[in-house]
Order: sequence, then C-alpha cells, then structure tokens
Amino acid sequence: MLNDYFATGDFTANYWVRGGNVLPYLQSEQVYKGKYAVEFSDLADDETSMMFIDLNVEEDAVIRFYVNSSEEDGGVLLFYIDDTVAGQWGLQTGWKRVIRELPAGEHRLKWEYESYSDENEKAWLDDIMVSNLIPLGEKIEFADDAFNQLVLSQIGKSGGVATLSERERNEYFKDTRSRQTLSERMSFIENTKHQMVALQKPIFD
Repeated sequence: MLNDYFATGDFTANYWVRGGNVLPYLQSEQVYKGKYAVEFSDLADDETSMMFIDLNVEEDAVIRFYVNSSEEDGGVLLFYIDDTVAGQWGLQTGWKRVIRELPAGEHRLKWEYESYSDENEKAWLDDIMVSNLIPLGEKIEFADDAFNQLVLSQIGKSGGVATLSERERNEYFKDTRSRQTLSERMSFIENTKHQMVALQKPIFD
C-alpha cells in the first residue's frame, strides 16, 4: 500500500504534498533507515511545516512510521488521520516507532510540525509503511484514568495528561498514598515501554 523511506533522495516515489511556512525537506544526518529522512525545521514562532498523502486503503490496515525530535520544548509534531489528531511528539531523544490502525477507505495522512519558539527546534520522520501485515499487539489499559492519560501522552496519543485540569494534575501527582514522584512515574512508563517492545506489544511504540 505504502512503503517509503525516501531512498531516492526526494519525494517522487509517492504522491507527497508539502506545505506550510517552510517546506519539509530530506537530509542525511538524522536518519532511521537508509540514507535520508524528512526534517521539519527552520521555523519561527507560530509557523508550521507539513506534508501529506492521500491514500485509498482497500482493506483495514495499519500505518507504522518513526519519529524523532529536538530535546528542547519549542514545537510539536502532529500526525493526523483525516481531520483527527492521532499522535503528537516533542521533547524526545531517539527514534520512536509509531503504530496506528487505519480502517479501509480513502484517507489523508498528514504530518505537521508546529513551532512555538524562535529557537529552530526540529523534528524528523522516516520509514513510513501502510500494510495489513503489521501486528498491533495486545490492548493495554490502566484502571487509574489519570495515569492512563499520562501514559497516552508519553507515547504520543492525543488526549494525554495535558487534557487534565491544573487541579486534577496537581492532585494526581501529590498522591499521598503512593508517595511516588513524577520522575518515578516516568521511569515506570519507560521501563514498561521497553518491556512491551521486548514482548512485541506495539501499543507502547
């Protein structure tokens, strides 16, 4: 259906459309697979850079791709399936695998980087595949809804901890019964993600 890691050194292998204040481009320094990956950069405050592709998916499938971003908090990379945000990433070190379900039908898949600083933060995208042969793994949920939202925010799912009110976040992180600090919770999430990768459960990818 789609398999593009930009081996040609340009965007001609598929029908990509690029736009925004600054067009995303291919570079060879930050790469997950092959020689090239997409970079979103050179943006000023409140500017965007985006690319999309329109696909007719004949049967239910899965999209998988890899993202990376600057460590500083200066922007966010959003992934849309049609008009719905299906993931967002920032403040990240290292490449992260992302897997999402893609139902049969016509879809627009869009990646858009939104900058909210003048520090020229960056994001990268590579190795995009749409296939019905990619396993989703087991669904994992937490009974604690606030913690579930926190986990979702860490793996790039929309509707993460940022959707909680300030009071709810403060109450959650105080948690006098467990006495766990935020860093301990983050450590738990990272350890769980590594375990899920080892067990091939890509809900944490």
